Amino acid sequence: MKNKIILILLSFSIFVLVSIIGASADDNVKYSSSINFYGEKTDVYMGEEIIARLSIVNLVSNPKMYAQIIILPSSGMSVTSAEFTKTSAGQFAANFEIGPEEGGRNILIIMRPNQVGEFNIKGRVVYYFGEDKENMQDYALDLPVTVRRPTVLTDSKIKDPQQDEVKKGMMGFEIILIGVGMIAIILVISVIMIYMLKR
Repeated sequence: MKNKIILILLSFSIFVLVSIIGASADDNVKYSSSINFYGEKTDVYMGEEIIARLSIVNLVSNPKMYAQIIILPSSGMSVTSAEFTKTSAGQFAANFEIGPEEGGRNILIIMRPNQVGEFNIKGRVVYYFGEDKENMQDYALDLPVTVRRPTVLTDSKIKDPQQDEVKKGMMGFEIILIGVGMIAIILVISVIMIYMLKR
C-alpha cells in the first residue's frame, strides 16, 4: 500500500515538474515577423510622386498578432493620397489583428515633394502576440528619399511648334519665288532669242 502511495506521489511530482518545465519553455518562446518599408521610387524629380508602403506579415508558426503600423511623412512633402490608414496630425496609422493563416497587412501613402533635397520618411511598427503585451516589440524604420530639380533646356534647345510651322511656310514661299524667278529668266531669254532671229 505504501509503495502504491509512493508511486502515485512520484508520478504526480513528475507531472507537475514536466508541466512547469513546459510552461517555462512556452514563456521563453520568441515569435518573430516579417516587416518591410518599401518605396517604389526613392530618387525623384520635383513634381514626381513618392509612394511609400509599410507592411508586416505574421508567420504561420505564430499565434495571433496585434500590430500597429505608422508612417510619418517628411517635412517638405504634401500627402496626396493614403490607403488603409487613419490620419492624426501628419501621422498615418492603422491597427490590425493578424492570424497566422491570414498573411499580412500594409498601409500606403502617396506624397509629392515641395522642395528639392534629401528627405527621410519614417515608419514604426509595434506588435505583440496573443495576450503577451509584456514582450511587445517596437521597430523604427527609415526610408531615405532624394528629390532633384528638373533638368531645364536652354533657349537654343527649346522647340517651339509654332516657330517650326513658320519656318516650313517660309521655306515653301522661297521655293515658289525661286521657281517664278527661273521661269521669268527663261521667258526673257526666249524673247531675246526670238527677237535676234527675226533680225
